[in-house]
Amino acid sequence: MFWTPNKWNPAMIVSTMTGEKFSTFVRRLIYCSESEDNGHTYYKINTRGTIHKIAARVNMRVESINIASGAYLYFRINKPIWLMACIMNKVALIWPLRLLGLTILAVLRKPELESEKSE
Repeated sequence: MFWTPNKWNPAMIVSTMTGEKFSTFVRRLIYCSESEDNGHTYYKINTRGTIHKIAARVNMRVESINIASGAYLYFRINKPIWLMACIMNKVALIWPLRLLGLTILAVLRKPELESEKSE
């Protein structure tokens, strides 16, 4: 089981385009912190298609993939933006917008061995 940000989520797309300096700036606005704890992140398995491809490559079965939405912490800057994010969070549950959710939770399984099947 693993969790990863969804590459196709609009917030992730903007984050990719703006870079780490912007993310650090926004985090400082929200948390009033001088910390630069926004380390480099390299997500390689963060789409449904990639999860299926990698699972097949390592001989695992995809048991489930759930894409979830959530109000983005960066939108806490002010109440109107936060309320809009909460409304959009509800709208994002409608198919096909659900595919743009913030996070992916995937469950992979190793195939049963013949010895395990007979037990």
